[in-house]
Amino acid sequence: MIKHRNIALISTFYGENLGGAEKSIGLLADLLRQKGFNVKVFSTRAYKLSQKNIIQIPYTRYIPNKFLLLGNSLLDWYLYWCLARVIKKDSGYDFLHSQDFFILPATVKIGYRIKLPIIAQVREVIDKKVYRGNYSMIVTYLGNLLLKSRLKTWRKSLSQCSRVIAISEFIKKNLVLNGLQSKNISTVYNFLKPETISKIQKGKRVAKTTKIIYFMPGRIEVEKGHQLLINTLKKLPEKNYQVRLAGQGPYEPELKKIIKKYNLERNVKFLGQLKERAMQKEYNNCHYVLQLGKVPEGFGRTILEALLHSKKVIALDVGAKKELLTNKGRGFLINSNKASEELLSILQLTMEEKQYPKVSTEELKKIKEQFSGDRVYKKLLEIYNSYASTKV
Repeated sequence: MIKHRNIALISTFYGENLGGAEKSIGLLADLLRQKGFNVKVFSTRAYKLSQKNIIQIPYTRYIPNKFLLLGNSLLDWYLYWCLARVIKKDSGYDFLHSQDFFILPATVKIGYRIKLPIIAQVREVIDKKVYRGNYSMIVTYLGNLLLKSRLKTWRKSLSQCSRVIAISEFIKKNLVLNGLQSKNISTVYNFLKPETISKIQKGKRVAKTTKIIYFMPGRIEVEKGHQLLINTLKKLPEKNYQVRLAGQGPYEPELKKIIKKYNLERNVKFLGQLKERAMQKEYNNCHYVLQLGKVPEGFGRTILEALLHSKKVIALDVGAKKELLTNKGRGFLINSNKASEELLSILQLTMEEKQYPKVSTEELKKIKEQFSGDRVYKKLLEIYNSYASTKV
């Protein structure tokens, strides 16, 4: 009889509409269930979804997001106590699979208590500073002080895990720089489900327009590069273009003021938060996708979605973007040290083109193979099997 198919995925924010990480957790849970695993997702925000296999961690519903993000040793013990109410020795789980740093210390405590293997999925960069973009100077200073102790806690928790999964080679290198042994880290990329790829293949052609259209999806924050874009657009003599911004965020009011100041209201359109179908339409109707964030990220799900729509991407060369944009057939990588100068040059070049080149069929095939659910499952199976007394 086949054993070891019961997995607890433990997440801090699954249930919140925060971004790609939450989307990736849902895809992972669905993939494992399709392959015959019994998967339950535990989250402090599960109450927002009301689904059978998504379980609310007791007594965590009203803990503020910012408190969970920063954390402290007292909160770690409290989360451990809360998790202990729903994950017990006789619960039947074979693995604990933690999905983020913020609940990892509590997950490790539970794993040691009930003697279960702990797999840690790392999506974020372990950094030594709080990025200033959305915080005051005082909050940033205090955050940096508190973060020093959290870094030690996260490193210790990761070192106690049976296996660490990095979502890109960039994240793996960052973990090694923070003292983890390379042999204990596996790189398993994010993926898109086959149904999504199928829908993309059936997408309509670019809408007929005399303007070149740039699409920039993502939360509107200082770190995402919106100001870099606007400061570059003001230098362009050409006005026959439109930039379409999808997303919301704290920097939006300030950004609108800057756009008005430079008289770019006709060229830059705010679309707000878009649902999946509307996002598909924007990808299909644009000529290029922009990803200008200056903060190194673990994996660019937006870049992957753009490439699968055959759209080339213009991006800063930070984080894991280099792993996705491996050649000019996929888009343009901008030197972050010369961002303004190179972005201006690329925008001018793309606006002068009469034909807008797409990602080739051959390149698309490589992308789909590299980021397929089956490939991810094969790697996960190897990891799970290496810590199971009976092979899956």
